[in-house]
Amino acid sequence: MANHSDKCDANQMDNTQNYATNEQTSASAKLSEEAYQQAPAREAFQQAPAPEACPPKPEQRACEPEPKFHGLNLGLFKIGFRNHSLSLGVNIGIAKVGAEIGQETRVDAGVNLGPIGARGGVGVGVDRHGLHTDVGGRVHAAKLVDTGAAVKANLGPKSSVHADTGAKVLFAHTRHTFESSVGDDGFNNGYKGDVGLAKVVGVQAGGHANLNDDSSFGGRARTNLGEASLGAGADINTKNNSVINPDVHISADSGEEKARFNVGAQVGPKLDVRAGTGYSAIDRYNDYNSGEVSVGVGASGIGAQSVVQHNERQILRKFGWGPDYMADF
Repeated sequence: MANHSDKCDANQMDNTQNYATNEQTSASAKLSEEAYQQAPAREAFQQAPAPEACPPKPEQRACEPEPKFHGLNLGLFKIGFRNHSLSLGVNIGIAKVGAEIGQETRVDAGVNLGPIGARGGVGVGVDRHGLHTDVGGRVHAAKLVDTGAAVKANLGPKSSVHADTGAKVLFAHTRHTFESSVGDDGFNNGYKGDVGLAKVVGVQAGGHANLNDDSSFGGRARTNLGEASLGAGADINTKNNSVINPDVHISADSGEEKARFNVGAQVGPKLDVRAGTGYSAIDRYNDYNSGEVSVGVGASGIGAQSVVQHNERQILRKFGWGPDYMADF
């Protein structure tokens, strides 16, 4: 079944600056650190891997050790006990079929004719996570075509559905992942999609909708041409479902130079609005330079702030009236 890391992975695309944090650093400095650090935000939009990892073998379950087979295995035929279930299998080299009956009940089959192959499986079982089921399949032809899909579902203390599909044809690829779960951590949903041609051009998109102690909603999209990319997104984050932080942002990345513009707000218990823009670059001497300017107005005060950074040295300047208007969001 899809685990919590899948959800985090889906939400990784959705984590923009959270203006409701309790950090003592200013939101402006945080913008500079998050938007312009050398590990760029495009990591959330990595190229979709070739379908070697899409989907996994149907019998594999994330975060669970592979059950061992105990019994008679003659190569061509085997019978025994595996995963608290009777296990049977036939393998004639180019084709194999396996079945389990018991706590885990499933059927898997595969055919492999040199560079051409196919496999699939379907199963249902019960474990400490509850009732689970999965179905999946994959077809490949040399390194020219590779496509697959898998759907997993779990019914228990944490019920969830996870769907993953991907395809690669010559240099073109696409992959899409969706997950929805409900449990003690709330009702959480996430999606990631990627379509591209090798590493030359691509479009990536993602979104999430989470109802929990800190509910959040958002989406973003990015397109790239080589190392250059342009992206945009919008998010609504909350803190204890009592403070709302909407944010809209646009970013551009040439590979070594990056720029970003965003507008954000905090609603409850005070109302504040802020806009900021910034850049970062790595020069030919591998020195890191960045700058950012932001302005804000609201119940926390009114003012402007600038941050200039060269490698580890950072200069922060603030101008304004009232409380530290940039610190609360």
